Amino acid sequence: MGDEEFKNYIEIFNLARKRINEATSSSEVYSNLANLIVTFSYLVEKKQVVPSEGDSKYFSESILSKLGHEMLGFISCHNNGSVYGMLHLLRSVIETSAAASYVARKPDKRFAKFNNFGDLRRYQSYLKLSVKEDLLEDEKIELQIAKKNMPSSQTIEKWKGLFFKKFSEENKVETVRCWHSPANIDNLISELHLPIRQKRFYDHYSQAVHLSPLAVKLIGNSIILQKEQLKFTEEIAFQFAYYVSSIAKEISPWLSTSLFNKLGSI
Repeated sequence: MGDEEFKNYIEIFNLARKRINEATSSSEVYSNLANLIVTFSYLVEKKQVVPSEGDSKYFSESILSKLGHEMLGFISCHNNGSVYGMLHLLRSVIETSAAASYVARKPDKRFAKFNNFGDLRRYQSYLKLSVKEDLLEDEKIELQIAKKNMPSSQTIEKWKGLFFKKFSEENKVETVRCWHSPANIDNLISELHLPIRQKRFYDHYSQAVHLSPLAVKLIGNSIILQKEQLKFTEEIAFQFAYYVSSIAKEISPWLSTSLFNKLGSI
């Protein structure tokens, strides 16, 4: 790789990024999304919207934090024309929306599942490490922490009631894989009953967030965003804003004031 050739490419690359940024930031969809992100950040950081006390608090805190970082990541990908990055974050926010909807249908039990999963996971770590030989240093520390926080037999039975549909002697808490178990993410998405437009996006473009033979056909193989892809990035941004709004509406009953109403004028 010649130095002069590389210097020339750097100049071309930077000019392309500038063109992409100017093109994406001039769209109305981008402007609305940027305003949405700033407003969301202000409301959360300045405690204009805070999680209500009670069983819902930890879940609401977790969603607000996750959503804020997803929004920052999305706008960065949008500014730099990273279609793959935008699709990753769109998929993530769709799955966050599905999780919020899942909890809203049976909030008492599902808040409990979310709130208990961290302790259950630590106990799973204990079960795994306590029979392992030649532990690494960080595993020894993890095991010591787990030993100090051992659950009672009553707690373990409570976990079984939360994470298994039916009582059975075969139920083992070490088989629980996620906080919404036994439902998996596909179950959560199917129960979201997405409008046709959103369902198509999730089903079709989920292929693009993995290494897939369909990805290049869907997105193209150029790293630098091409002019003909700009309309597509607007559609992704529209979808992203739609799900941010959906999540805000779903979690508003668990907040001090309605996040959905606060964002509604954006």
